[in-house]
Amino acid sequence: MATKYLVDDDFAAVQSRSIVDEHMPAVPTRFVGEKKKTMTIDTGFGFQIETSVPPVAGLVEAFERLYELRALQAGWDSYGAAPVHRDVFKPAVELISHALMRCHPPFITALNTGGLKLAWDCGPRELELEIEPHGRLAIYFTNKATGEEREEEGQSFDVALIALQQFCRGE
Repeated sequence: MATKYLVDDDFAAVQSRSIVDEHMPAVPTRFVGEKKKTMTIDTGFGFQIETSVPPVAGLVEAFERLYELRALQAGWDSYGAAPVHRDVFKPAVELISHALMRCHPPFITALNTGGLKLAWDCGPRELELEIEPHGRLAIYFTNKATGEEREEEGQSFDVALIALQQFCRGE
């Protein structure tokens, strides 16, 4: 059975050309007390997201990028890189979802180890979260204005989420 996530009303619909028709119907004005329109989307990564409509900026593009990276074959970098492992998509989707509710979309790229890297650049501050297969994450933070640098490898999802929340708050 697929895992199902219920995302709060401020989150937008997960949408990808391969999942949902690009031309979503217009969302009518709601009356006082009327519930927001929601939809359940099968992400294609083994779980679903229930979310409000219409999508938040950056979400469609993030899912399109994840689908591109999911299609990479072994040796995609011509140096024997592993294909992106299916275990990294769930934490990636969760981190991207949190980021889009609090700050801007990440730059998303594959790692040659079969993982994914999510990177945010906000002026002098940079955050990179590397998601490795089988659940461990690396956190790299730099603040060029203060000279602060942090590198934490082998971290849990919760520690990475806290780092992302702090980054989005400007800490």
